[in-house]
Amino acid sequence: MTSKRNAVLSGIGGFLLITVGYTVLHQDIGWMSIWWMWLIPLVIAPLIALAMRSESCSAGADWFAIGKRFVDTYALSSVEVKAPTHYRELELEDSSGRRTSVQLMTVQANRDLWDLVYNGILHSVVHGGADTNALARRALKLPTTSGEH
Repeated sequence: MTSKRNAVLSGIGGFLLITVGYTVLHQDIGWMSIWWMWLIPLVIAPLIALAMRSESCSAGADWFAIGKRFVDTYALSSVEVKAPTHYRELELEDSSGRRTSVQLMTVQANRDLWDLVYNGILHSVVHGGADTNALARRALKLPTTSGEH
């Protein structure tokens, strides 16, 4: 799930928001004729786009990748959901020690992607005994395993 388009749109939206906001606050469009004043929104807009950018997610029959990091979803040793701030973060580790983490809502936003990832998680928990934390069991409706913490 790539968000390059969303990042560009966020940058354009940020540029327009800053430009209109500045104009409304100052109730004067005379500033628009001063060339260097355009540098303010032109510098801030790409920063907004960078802040909104997220890594691309992809999945196959037995793997899940975020950018260049991937895990084998059918050989997971640990499945954790954490809530560091206002979002939930899914952290996965496979039996080879590869790890990846992503915002849970990012993965769940694409139904086909989430189906592939969830099927691997469920298999790893039920048949592989992957460790899970309480929040992962609640948020993902996972069964209890013997290796939980």
